[in-house]
This record gives sequence, structure tokens and C-alpha cells, in this order.
Amino acid sequence: MRRFIFFLVMALFLTATAEVFAHGKKAKPLPHFAEGITKVSDNGLFSIEIVLEPLKPKVGKNKIKVYLHDIDGKDLEGAKVEVKVWNKDKDILFKDKTKTMETADGEYIVSNVVYDAQGLYELRVKVTKSSESDKAIFDVEVK
Repeated sequence: MRRFIFFLVMALFLTATAEVFAHGKKAKPLPHFAEGITKVSDNGLFSIEIVLEPLKPKVGKNKIKVYLHDIDGKDLEGAKVEVKVWNKDKDILFKDKTKTMETADGEYIVSNVVYDAQGLYELRVKVTKSSESDKAIFDVEVK
């Protein structure tokens, strides 16, 4: 009986350890464009690349393209992408809502990205796919 319990406990331990190591996998940055800015999300779930449109952001409405990949480097289709604009100089989060549309597999365009003045901003990008959610912050300077 003791042997049975010992083997049962060991089997459960090994199964749990394998699960922990399997989930320890993290996405790698997968840049596509020289003008893009690529980061791995905070928890390592996604590779996120943004391309600013225009490349040198201006005061007013702008767009960004977002390219997403999962842990295995595959295009991330059907994700929910939210972008919030934070003015670092004024320490305020803009109320204007950005609008996101998927244009191709793993490619999203975000419109209504508003910068109210020249200065430093953060683009806070949140990605949700199924039950997994993660984020990354990108610094932008508007001149």
C-alpha cells in the first residue's frame, strides 16, 4: 500500500512539474519592418510589433498598425486589440477611444490614435485571445 501511494504521489508530482515547464514557454520578438517597434508582451504570451502611421507622429489623429504572433510564432488571428494613449508629460490618459480592425492574419490597424500636443506618450497595447490576455507599453515622441 505504501508503494502504491508513493508511486501515485510521484506520478502526480511529475505530471505537475511537466505542466509548469510547458507553460514556461515565452514568445520571441518577431520584427517584420525596419520602422517597426517590437516587444514581447509583459507575460511573454505574444510578440507585438507596432508601425506608426505616419512614422513621425503628428499632433491630432494618427493610426498604428499592429502585428501579433503567439508563443509559437504563428500569426495571431481573431484577437481583441485595445490601445490606450497616455500623455506622459501631462500624466493623463486620453478618453478618446481608439478603433481596431483586423486587416489580415495577425495584422490589425488602429485608428483614432490622438495626440493632443507635442511631447512624450505611451501606447498601452492590450491583446486578448480566448482566455489569455497580456500587454506591452510602447514609448512614442510627437514633434
